[in-house]
Amino acid sequence: MSMRFPEGAPRMVMPNMGGDKTVPEFQGEGFDRLCDPFKVDVYCMGNVVRRTFLSGWRGYGPGYRGLEFLATLITEMTQEDPSKRLTMSDALSSLDEIVSGLYQWKLRSPAVPKDEFSLISLVKNVGRWNRSRAS
Repeated sequence: MSMRFPEGAPRMVMPNMGGDKTVPEFQGEGFDRLCDPFKVDVYCMGNVVRRTFLSGWRGYGPGYRGLEFLATLITEMTQEDPSKRLTMSDALSSLDEIVSGLYQWKLRSPAVPKDEFSLISLVKNVGRWNRSRAS
């Protein structure tokens, strides 16, 4: 469904109902109004991360603990109002800034499914920690 836009040309297109039916631009009367496909892409990327890693969603799994540091970025990417959404390059810059502020132990710690029992996580993490120390 990708499109190429000539340099300087308007980037507005009619909505193309892809896989994510929750895009605000596609709701209600929005199905027949021009929208910015790049803002739709930012929403879709943020929504995939939210559903897969943060909150969980049917068919995507339970979500993961330890990734809360992404919540603000994802909220900015999935704003209802497209004009308030980040651009993809702004989202990348924001992610770089977030990651640069995290400690090494946080970056190396595994994402743990929210439905995994804490004792099991502890046992797994001890093994992962020992392996990472050896490398």
